[in-house]
Parts: sequence; C-alpha cells; structure tokens
Amino acid sequence: MSWARLDDRFHGNPKVMRAWRSAPAAVGLYVMGITYCAQHETDGFIDEGFVMLLAPREQQKLTAALVQCGLWHEVAGGWTVNGYLDFNPSRQDLEEKRRKDAERKARGRHSE
Repeated sequence: MSWARLDDRFHGNPKVMRAWRSAPAAVGLYVMGITYCAQHETDGFIDEGFVMLLAPREQQKLTAALVQCGLWHEVAGGWTVNGYLDFNPSRQDLEEKRRKDAERKARGRHSE
C-alpha cells in the first residue's frame, strides 16, 4: 500500500478555497485524484476514464473548476495535478526504494 501526501495547510490553500467556492465536489475529486496517482504511481497524471467513473454527470463542471483554479492542468487523455511531485515521490523514486529494500532484505537473509 502506498500513501499520498497533502500539505497540512491544504484546507486554507487559496486554489483549494477557490475550487471549494466554485464546486465543493471538485475538492473531493481533487483528493481522490491524488490518491489515484499515488496508488497507480502516475507521477500526477489522472486518466480521463477515472474521472468518468467518479463523476460521469459532473465531469466537465468539476474538472473545469480544478483547471480554472490551477489545481489541475489539462493534458492529452486527462489531467495532471499541479505540484504533485512536490509532495509525493515519483514512480522512479518508489522503484528505487523498492529495489534497495529488496537488496537489503536479501543481504539480511544471507547473513543469517
């Protein structure tokens, strides 16, 4: 299981507050998008299909609110979370950590 990180000042972030005033459900979508990115190690990319599953009737309204506030950026096939890698490790960093952990555990097994 991986973890996603939010700044502890998230609730007062001006971009988040603008999204909240525009479309409160957009903030929920934003957080769910961050956890999606962490689970699938997308480095901040959110696939259009994921958003369609969560908000089929409100996709355009919610994503527009997030883009207009600067929390998401529209890209081919979906969106990217602004600043995702400032708070969360990249896929490459996670793979390197897993590799080092596996090597450390293998050394430990061989030393017994």
